[in-house]
Amino acid sequence: MPQGRWLRELGIEARADALAAFAPEHAAAIHSARDRLVGEGQMGLLFKVMGLAAPSWPEGVGFAG
Repeated sequence: MPQGRWLRELGIEARADALAAFAPEHAAAIHSARDRLVGEGQMGLLFKVMGLAAPSWPEGVGFAG
């Protein structure tokens, strides 16, 4: 799964917004870093995430989508 999609499933948007609200002086840097991690032209599509599980384990967090 692409890293960007996985991070969105985990809630990176809400987490970045909360962090930016807590530290408004760093909001631009926080949103820039988020965009780099999830952007399709950047790490979001270039990097992949893989989850391994046994048949009896619950579905991995972020892999339902």
